[in-house]
Amino acid sequence: MTREDFVPVLLDFMHRYDRYLIAGHLNPDGDCIGAATAMALALQSMGKEAFVYFDGSTDGYTRMADLYPTLDLEESCALMDMKPCAFILLDAADDHRLGKGKDLPGKAVDFICIDHHVQTNVYARMTYAEEHACATCEILYHLFRIAGIPINRRMANALFMGIAFDTGGFRHTNTSASTYRIAGELIDMGADHKKILNQMYHTHSLKEMKILGEAYRKAKLYEDGILAAEMTRADFLKSGADPDEISGIVDRLAETSEALVTVFLRENAEGKIIISLRSKGKTDVSRVARQFGGGGHVPAAGCTHEGPILLAKEELLKAIRAEMQTEA
Repeated sequence: MTREDFVPVLLDFMHRYDRYLIAGHLNPDGDCIGAATAMALALQSMGKEAFVYFDGSTDGYTRMADLYPTLDLEESCALMDMKPCAFILLDAADDHRLGKGKDLPGKAVDFICIDHHVQTNVYARMTYAEEHACATCEILYHLFRIAGIPINRRMANALFMGIAFDTGGFRHTNTSASTYRIAGELIDMGADHKKILNQMYHTHSLKEMKILGEAYRKAKLYEDGILAAEMTRADFLKSGADPDEISGIVDRLAETSEALVTVFLRENAEGKIIISLRSKGKTDVSRVARQFGGGGHVPAAGCTHEGPILLAKEELLKAIRAEMQTEA
């Protein structure tokens, strides 16, 4: 299905109902949060009620853009039990990546999914995906433009944030000439690109810098070019940092010249292991992440593990090495 084919379907969906709940994947990132914010604002501009749910913190992104308010799981369930509500899933290739909210779509009167990952387990009435788009925010940008949905300054900031995040600040291999053109048009629409890029990649609290220093100290480079570092809850307590508000460490570690594949594992407040993966070469880390219920792209992916952290590290290293062998 082309964008032009999907736009009438999307517009019909956006006009048909009065109330929408928007959600993205577990431990939402810049693209997921930006896409949800832009979609909620678009619906709001059409006179609709729009709500957003995530399983995970968005606090680390509030300094970059004016995000849409979110509901917790209890509030989201109450909303859908009380009144008819349509559901929009963004930036998630599998329903189970909703985390604790995995049952929310079943409460909806209708359900669509928009994503740029390989679809494997989505039961939405309609799924639209562009695997080669750099970000879900890029897809929404095109859909809004074709549909004639105005992109205001706040939406432009959200979309720019998502594109900047998923391209690694316009450095990953998924960055194209088209990516830069879209970014330029979003800047013309009011996106504060300097603030977003500075806050995303060049501004860190002292707590974050201490955690980064500890991550460097604990990092180990293996002979096959894998760089791995893990941070426990105890490590975060020493610095006073919140493990759910730390982002970007894996990208800093991946700057190590000898690293071909980088793995960063952090234990969150609930004891789950949040795993971030980066690849500089042909190793497809998204294939590794999907083995553990996650997803992503060839150069950047993520997943979760029940732990303990050293077991998670051992299993990840084994899976990465197997993937490296298939690509050799």
